[in-house]
Amino acid sequence: MKIYRRSDLESYEPHDWLLERLTVEARGNDADYTTHKWLLDSLPKRMIFADLYGDLLDCRGLRVLDIGGGYSSLGRALAERHDYTLVEIMAHDEHEEFARLATSSGVFWQASDWLGFAADGHYDVIIANDLFPNVDQRLDQFILRYKDLTDELRISLTFYNEPRWYTVRRVDADEVFAMMAWDGAQVERCLSNHLPADAIADLASESESLFPNGRHIARVTFER
Repeated sequence: MKIYRRSDLESYEPHDWLLERLTVEARGNDADYTTHKWLLDSLPKRMIFADLYGDLLDCRGLRVLDIGGGYSSLGRALAERHDYTLVEIMAHDEHEEFARLATSSGVFWQASDWLGFAADGHYDVIIANDLFPNVDQRLDQFILRYKDLTDELRISLTFYNEPRWYTVRRVDADEVFAMMAWDGAQVERCLSNHLPADAIADLASESESLFPNGRHIARVTFER
């Protein structure tokens, strides 16, 4: 397990290869997609993407499942290099347009929540980037469902050690909630169900953030 820190960013920044790769791989309207724009606009996001996906951009022939990873020109590159499936509800972009793009590149998109997705057999790598637990708090259930379906499960985890909450509205009822973002201690408690204590970093005391809103990102990997 690792926490992304300022030293990681300083090591990555002089050789920000992902920025060039985003442009080189782009075709058509790739640059119009929200995740592509986020990567262009954020050095820390590119560093984390490079760590989670970088090796997959330089090899071929693997079976890869990407849970909630969004779409950028690098998603197209992954689809061209691997047996790649993106499970993504595409909350930020138009479904009809993306469906045409995904079909033209080989049908790799499943418009589904991961809980409703029918995983088909074994995957070499499964990745969940920028999803748990900031967007989806079902981290425990996700690990239980997917960690035995792959040789390697890579998850980036977002947490805040200063109180942060969101006012949200249910899509299936007329209710408004105040939802607290997870802190490091909550993430640690969840991971303790799946990892020994010495494999879990001290997230609760982390204070240095790479992002303006104060969030922290850690990577956890489960390997067979």
